[in-house]
Amino acid sequence: MFHHYLITRFNLRNPKWDVTKNNETLLTDDWMEDRMWLFENFCFPSVTAQTNSNFTWLLYLDVTTKDIFKERISALVRGFKNIEVFYIDGMPSFYPEIKKRVESQSSSVPYVITSRIDNDDCIHRNFIGEVQKRFNSQDYQAIDVIKGYSLQIKPDFLLGKKEHIFNPFISLIEKNDDPKTVWHNDHNLWKTETRITQVKNKRLWMSIIHEKNKVNEFDGYDNVSWQTIHDDFVVSPAMDREIAEKLIPHRKWWFLSLKNNLYVKFVLFSKVIKKTFGIYRIKESKSGKMVVHPNFTNWTGKIENRIENFAKDGEALGPAVRNSIKIFDVDQQKINIKSFKIPALINGIVYRFFRKSKAKRSYEYANILLENGIGTPQPIAFLEHFGLMTLKDSYYVSEQLQVDLLFRELTTNPNYPEREIILRQFIQFSYRLHQKGIEFIDNTSGNTLIKKTGDGEYSFYLVDLNRMNF
Repeated sequence: MFHHYLITRFNLRNPKWDVTKNNETLLTDDWMEDRMWLFENFCFPSVTAQTNSNFTWLLYLDVTTKDIFKERISALVRGFKNIEVFYIDGMPSFYPEIKKRVESQSSSVPYVITSRIDNDDCIHRNFIGEVQKRFNSQDYQAIDVIKGYSLQIKPDFLLGKKEHIFNPFISLIEKNDDPKTVWHNDHNLWKTETRITQVKNKRLWMSIIHEKNKVNEFDGYDNVSWQTIHDDFVVSPAMDREIAEKLIPHRKWWFLSLKNNLYVKFVLFSKVIKKTFGIYRIKESKSGKMVVHPNFTNWTGKIENRIENFAKDGEALGPAVRNSIKIFDVDQQKINIKSFKIPALINGIVYRFFRKSKAKRSYEYANILLENGIGTPQPIAFLEHFGLMTLKDSYYVSEQLQVDLLFRELTTNPNYPEREIILRQFIQFSYRLHQKGIEFIDNTSGNTLIKKTGDGEYSFYLVDLNRMNF
């Protein structure tokens, strides 16, 4: 009926994550040694102790992982048929590799479940089973287990309860029709998703707080005895003993517990209220939301990165007069990003409330053209950033076509090879536009790209699409 995958990333190189919360460099040998220690003592024993073994654990490590660590990983997983280890080329390869693995191995089942766990965290021995209990042939349903525990192991051992909505233990049930998997969203982006079930009656995860977390701090609360939960949260025997021996009694941190209790409950209440009344979706629409073509959803993070760095990166395509156009590489393919000029105040208000932005129109019109068999570079995405009252910056992303000439060259060079043949075919192309009821208002000589496709055969592609009538 379904295949269930638990997915963990390990030491993947990520340009957005280069230091710990203590400003220590990541992915060094010392960092990796510390991370392996956490993995061996917490994550690995808790996953391999699952009462339901009907799942596959996918571990993704970086291709630069040193042999000494590869050998330790191999020794750990030896004998576990449901664990698979992959060495990939950093975070940019992570999501595509997940998609490739799931699609290649799950074609025979109608549904896919994907769950996530960080390599330094721990799950209840019934975690997998509890997720699968929520399966009911849903086309798309996220499972968010809100309750868990927080265990600090450095500098002191502290253990407390924790509630965390949209946490790093989310699972996704979906129909096996180009499945997105749980990793298509970062865990805190699930706050805008409406198709989500919240599990509130069981504590099924334990977040491990240590000195090399990127952002997490201990915010556990209440008096929790390790002896009452250690059978459910399986750690290594040595760590089991160490926690029992070194756990600080609740009476010695009761005031911190009280503060944490108030803080956790307030944050949870605040997020639930925002979720219930759709505040997250309102905030999202004000700050900006990117729409990505279904064929390019695996590029979402990469496109966001290119847009974030638009000002300093990319290859400029001509001078920036009103709008700026730059070429970027994504997975060895070239994309074209057009940054539209920030509109004046009145126009900004119009685009905010009354009219679609040029970026959005470009994307939508490109799709309409392709649906009608009219050539244009493949639309990939658009992004709008809004202020409270106005549209700010906006971007349109499309493929970068390799063409032979612009129509302009035919108007400036009467001796261009096969000029008459091209012009005759362009007339036929223009007639097709007319027959389909398409008016290209910005039909200037620089907005038609021409590509030779064969002996005496040419194709035409329209660009600068934000002013069209259909």
